[in-house]
Amino acid sequence: IFSEGCQVRGTLKVPRVPGHFHLQAEALGAVNINPALTNVSHKINHLSFGLPESINFAKRQNIPVEMVGHVTPLDGKSFIVERFHEAPQHYLKVVSTHVQGKTGVFYQMTHSDRIRRLRTENLTGTPQARFTYDFSPMSVVVKSKSKKWYEFLTSLFAILGGTFTILELTSGAVDTVHTAVKEALGKKN
Repeated sequence: IFSEGCQVRGTLKVPRVPGHFHLQAEALGAVNINPALTNVSHKINHLSFGLPESINFAKRQNIPVEMVGHVTPLDGKSFIVERFHEAPQHYLKVVSTHVQGKTGVFYQMTHSDRIRRLRTENLTGTPQARFTYDFSPMSVVVKSKSKKWYEFLTSLFAILGGTFTILELTSGAVDTVHTAVKEALGKKN
C-alpha cells in the first residue's frame, strides 16, 4: 500500500535560535488526502547546518574522523513508522565548531529520535515528520598542537632516565633483601 512517496530537496535559512520544521503531506487542488493512510516514513539523504561546503572544509582541516561524522550524522538513515497515526520526531543539538587560525566554521550535531503516536482525538490530522533543533551557546574550538623536536627529545630522555632509575632502585632493593636473608640464614656465600 505504501509503494509511492515524495522526494523533498531544499535549503532553509534559520536564525541561531531554537526552532523546528516539519514535513507533512497536503492536498493540492481537487485532490484529497486520507489522513488515516498517510505514512511519513522517510530516508534522509543529506541534512546539515551551515554552508554546503562545510563538510569539505572540515575534511581539509584534518579534523578527526569522529568529529566529521557529527557534521552529517543523519545522512543515509531511514526512519520507518510501523502503524497508522504515527510520525517520527527528530531532536537535534547543534554546536558550532571553529578551527583555530582559520576563518571557516562548521556545525556538528547530535541526534535522537522517537516515534510519536497521534492522539485519538486528533485522528483527522495528517501526521508530520518533525525536526526540532537547538543551537548550543557554546562552541568547539579545534587546536592543533605539535611538539618541537627538542621537546620530544627531552621527553624521551626523561622517560629513559626515569626507567633506568627505577630499575637501579629495584635492583639495589633486591640485592639488599637478598643479603639480609643470607645473613639471617647464616650463609656468607
